[in-house]
Amino acid sequence: MGDPELYQQFKGHRDAITSVHFCPHKKRVVSSSMDQTIMMWNFTSDSKAYRYTGHTDAVYDVQFSRTSHLVASASRDKTIRLWVTDMKGESSEVRGHMAPVRSVQFSPDN
Repeated sequence: MGDPELYQQFKGHRDAITSVHFCPHKKRVVSSSMDQTIMMWNFTSDSKAYRYTGHTDAVYDVQFSRTSHLVASASRDKTIRLWVTDMKGESSEVRGHMAPVRSVQFSPDN
């Protein structure tokens, strides 16, 4: 086994990346950042990256659902957002936390 090699580099966040999650079914990856955004990339070289905005503070965690139709994100703005994984980047906001939300995870049977 040889030394590891760089497969692909993704650029787009404007601050530190806080979490990365690989899609369970498709060749995609999603990341969260201190820049208040999440970004999603396809592994094909001709695909563009999608930047999803909506949080008002740093995003700490991100995760694909089991079916990969949704992405959940957790933020220092005390909210969770559920994003539809398409070009529009529409989301639903879950409020109620009294402190920053540090992580998210989907149920295995979602």
